[in-house]
Amino acid sequence: MAAVLLALASPGSSLTQGGPPNLTPYQPEGWPDAIVVSTRQGDHLNARRLTSTDPLYVDFAVINAGGSPVTSPFRIDLYLNGVLRASFDAPALLTPRAYRFREDYLIRRLAPGTHTLRIVADGGGAVAESDESDNDYTRTLIVAGDCVPLSTRISPRGGGILVPNREPNCGESTAGISSLPAAGDTSGDPLKLGGEPVLSARRARAFAALRARVSSRGPCPGDRGAEDRGRGRCSRSQGPGPKAAPGPDRPGPASPLDPHDPPPGLLRPPLQVHALRGHGGRPGGA
Repeated sequence: MAAVLLALASPGSSLTQGGPPNLTPYQPEGWPDAIVVSTRQGDHLNARRLTSTDPLYVDFAVINAGGSPVTSPFRIDLYLNGVLRASFDAPALLTPRAYRFREDYLIRRLAPGTHTLRIVADGGGAVAESDESDNDYTRTLIVAGDCVPLSTRISPRGGGILVPNREPNCGESTAGISSLPAAGDTSGDPLKLGGEPVLSARRARAFAALRARVSSRGPCPGDRGAEDRGRGRCSRSQGPGPKAAPGPDRPGPASPLDPHDPPPGLLRPPLQVHALRGHGGRPGGA
């Protein structure tokens, strides 16, 4: 069992090196898009409906899809409706298949209508990449006005005629709402790191901890030496020990049942013997 766990916990094979790095927007596992817009913090789910009164939280990620590490710092730019909204500094050394990501960047509210969010990997052009044409990704958002339908009653019933006016009641009041500055801009917060190299490092730590645990158990019963301990298993070559001889307090194996015996658990009724007494008090016939 320990050997199986060691095999499962061992680090996977490394990515083949070669070729320059390549930064590009990325959709991590479990995310619905490379840019996620939510109305609440703590998840990676797109909001089903966006309104002009909702605070908007943005998640995004950029991966190194190339064959060699990024060895210099770079920048990720976030644009809102074509205007630079914020820049995020990524530190150096991003290995292949690793990505930097940001969660819950607050945009606040947007006016009703259509908007665009765009991220640009390596916004300053600091990294020489194998493909410079895949550095940006754009997502379109539709924000609805948070309008409340108006209703009017006439009392008493039949007391007059009402011509309803169904013009939107929120067009003028929210037309001036645009992207409001976030309370305490958080664009300077460090980007997080994810991807296969992070998972490999976790597997390596788990492997080391499991190996240390197996080694600390000491010799195995019937130990064949350090080879068994190193592989994380005990020797099973030895057979079972000698059996104790039957005795008064240790009965031997049960004998086969007689076919005429009653089923186990049932008691046989006592045998009834009827003696016929003849003359002279002796058993016998007539």
